Amino acid sequence: MNGQVKTQEWSEYVQSAKVPIGTRNGKVSLRQTVFTCKTCGKGFTSKKACKSRVPVYCSSKCYGESIKKYKTCANCGKIYAKWTRKKYCSKECFHAALKGRQLSSEHKKTLSEARRKSPRCKGQNLYNWKGGASTRPERSRISRHNRRVRFINGGVLDPVFLRHLLAAHRGLCFYCERPLTDYRCLEHLTPLSRGGKNQPFNLVYACKSCNSKKRQMSFEDYAITTGRIWLIDKWEDIFIYAYGRTKEALCNTAS
Repeated sequence: MNGQVKTQEWSEYVQSAKVPIGTRNGKVSLRQTVFTCKTCGKGFTSKKACKSRVPVYCSSKCYGESIKKYKTCANCGKIYAKWTRKKYCSKECFHAALKGRQLSSEHKKTLSEARRKSPRCKGQNLYNWKGGASTRPERSRISRHNRRVRFINGGVLDPVFLRHLLAAHRGLCFYCERPLTDYRCLEHLTPLSRGGKNQPFNLVYACKSCNSKKRQMSFEDYAITTGRIWLIDKWEDIFIYAYGRTKEALCNTAS
């Protein structure tokens, strides 16, 4: 049954040729028959034409055009030839579509593992490479020395004010309000590296985690970045309380 269908299709296609079937020595010759290309519509002959093989396209280029599938780019709306399952016409559209998109936790985990294994993210290829473990002792010594110099140049700390400042905090971190039982550090609202001093209005107590997260940011920048503008009002209340208690203690000592 399939053979009869194929024979019928072949005969119909041959009959639709532009010119009659060629003959040679009184016999039908498909090699001299002119066929019509399904892509460009031009007439052509083929040396490989036979009863079991009817040519449909005049060249490989026309065949390639026939199997192309066209799709609209999901980013720019441009129509492009789709060879794979991609949604975008170019890498630029792909990156533009990903810009600002929130990555899933699985995607972030995959990226993290890939970067950890990639040689491009190790050693001297890192943007913040500072020399590796061999230079760490020297870098730590220089960092401690510079911080000590900045702290000394910032001025003398008032122990009375620090005592009342800790009481104003009620033993809690200024930023996250967790108990300062294991570790507490004296936090400079304006860092010493950015010109801050050891002045009363520039000091609060914080836990190790919050102190590390703030890094070299100023107090205002950190409050805006984390979305906690109310910290400014909180700082005013703590400073007024600690500074007022300090003045009272100095007045009582003088009298």
